[in-house]
Amino acid sequence: MEPLIWHERPELRNPTLVAAFGGWSDAQEAATGAVRFIAEQLKATKFAEIESEDFYSFFRMRPFISVDENGTRTIRWPANDFFYWRNDKTGADFIFFAGLEPQLHWKTYSHTLVQVVDACKASPIFVVGAMLDGTPHTRMPGVTGSASTPQLREVLAEAGISGVRRRSRYQGPTGISSVFTIECQEKGIEYANVWGHAPHYLQSSPNPKVTLSLAQSLLKFLPLPVDLSPLRTATQEFEQEVAKATAGNLELQGYIRRLEQQFDEGIESQAMSQPNAPREGEETPRGELPSSDVLLRDVEEFFRRRPGEQPGGAQPGGPQPPPG
Repeated sequence: MEPLIWHERPELRNPTLVAAFGGWSDAQEAATGAVRFIAEQLKATKFAEIESEDFYSFFRMRPFISVDENGTRTIRWPANDFFYWRNDKTGADFIFFAGLEPQLHWKTYSHTLVQVVDACKASPIFVVGAMLDGTPHTRMPGVTGSASTPQLREVLAEAGISGVRRRSRYQGPTGISSVFTIECQEKGIEYANVWGHAPHYLQSSPNPKVTLSLAQSLLKFLPLPVDLSPLRTATQEFEQEVAKATAGNLELQGYIRRLEQQFDEGIESQAMSQPNAPREGEETPRGELPSSDVLLRDVEEFFRRRPGEQPGGAQPGGPQPPPG
């Protein structure tokens, strides 16, 4: 079976690709949440998908079964979907991809992504990610980036994205987003990376505030008519829930105040303060952590009990964010 399934072969005009991968580079499901939210708001049309059979070990990642109100059982497999949206005002269309980092056959998976890029003549490519960081939940999360060309670096900088460089200098274990962008680089395809920074101590839950920060940053340089009010509402509710969860933990409150001070002084974290940010996979916050893991138990237990999902969040049974 071919890994790429075409449902439609749309004729697109100068399309830009916006992509996010769930898993290691999707802390608190913020990156895939932002891309899926934008695609849903635009009512973008699904036109292709990557078959999951060859890329995941279902002993490690079980499919998710659900039952509807009529008692019909369905199985949801890991989704890797392409959507398109035609921008009639500018004549430059968009492709959105939201997928899940594969466990197997990374080269084939990356080749399959590039196959769609080539077929649709998509350029530039914006890869959206999220990392755990020492940033307080009481502040709007920072967004950093890198780009392969001076023009794209200027675009990101004008949008207020910080730490913009030609490429990250990070060395170490990597994710599928880097495999994909390096293959794009080898083919001469322009690309940029946009990373949201998520509070490490809230890693147990989807975080609509980081999703909102990423979506706001993307919409500063992508001409997309997207209403962010549902995400703003979800963010307000999220903040109220976090306040309840942390209300009785004085040690955690003290730690958050220290993070706020560092953030306000412009010393948010090593990833945010150095010019080569974002540093992929670097999840240790600047400064000392509280002395005991028990400190975070109230927050984690609270969010495990949360019903439903926030707008733009991942589906049940989806990937967990990277460990902090």
